[in-house]
Amino acid sequence: MRDRMQVREGEGGLVRVFAVDVDPGEDRLWRDPDDAEWQLPFALGVDRLDPVDVQVFRAGEMEEIGLSGLLSAGHGVGEAQLADDRDRLDAETGLIAVIRSAAFDAPVELSPHPPLRLLGVYAEPSPPAAPPGPVGDYASARPGPAGSPPDEGVAESPDGPPDGPPQEVFRPDRDRYIRDHLWLAAVGMAGATAVLWALGNAEYWVGAVAALLAVAVRGWYLASEELARTWELTPAAIRAVGPDGRHERSVPLTQVARVRELGSAVQIITRGGDKMLLKYMAEGERVRDRIAAAAGVGTG
Repeated sequence: MRDRMQVREGEGGLVRVFAVDVDPGEDRLWRDPDDAEWQLPFALGVDRLDPVDVQVFRAGEMEEIGLSGLLSAGHGVGEAQLADDRDRLDAETGLIAVIRSAAFDAPVELSPHPPLRLLGVYAEPSPPAAPPGPVGDYASARPGPAGSPPDEGVAESPDGPPDGPPQEVFRPDRDRYIRDHLWLAAVGMAGATAVLWALGNAEYWVGAVAALLAVAVRGWYLASEELARTWELTPAAIRAVGPDGRHERSVPLTQVARVRELGSAVQIITRGGDKMLLKYMAEGERVRDRIAAAAGVGTG
């Protein structure tokens, strides 16, 4: 028998969490919304789900933070709601579906059936007030910080950018910047020397000097710009902020598909295949895990 639940018109801010009791070999049928046989809407008893507001993942992908940590860090669910459920949620090891209210065409009645198993319904915090009037497309509606002019055609809101104030700011590390350039110089010196030696040039050492000078000049010239960039994690997005303080790009957390480390950088990959690179991070693993938790996705 199916347990029925209502998604009422105007409902917002609720997160429904289900376990999906299937073998790993069946994950694709539940994780890929572009698959014609996507099973999640059928198992919920609805005709349509907006995949932007749906996250499906293996509990093990959350590594140390657990499912409760994802709900807390990624959806802002308060400790009071999670206190009694934390151990039960973190004990889950299989496939998990996290579905926000906005995924449904409300009003609609849900009739979830196996392999779905309801783990809980939780409330997200109220979102920051939206700026008055239309703001255009998501990526371009990014006013600059106080004291800098807003993007052309976008109204500045007293409540800050449309995707909320930053919860955490990630900054490049000068030591990592220098260290990366030293490695680049070492590789360049070895490569240039090897090429000249292979070509029979008696002054093959010149290649090492030229490579060192080239990397040194590049590092010196770009340092002020590269080290002035920052990345802001908000309740709704990860934003790249340029050296002039203007928001250059924003990726909604609901569009993040994967987060991974690349040397001293952290790479964000969206569902559409676009990439954002946070360069010269002193604590790349921590930054990776923090963004992955906020987006509710796996790492690696």
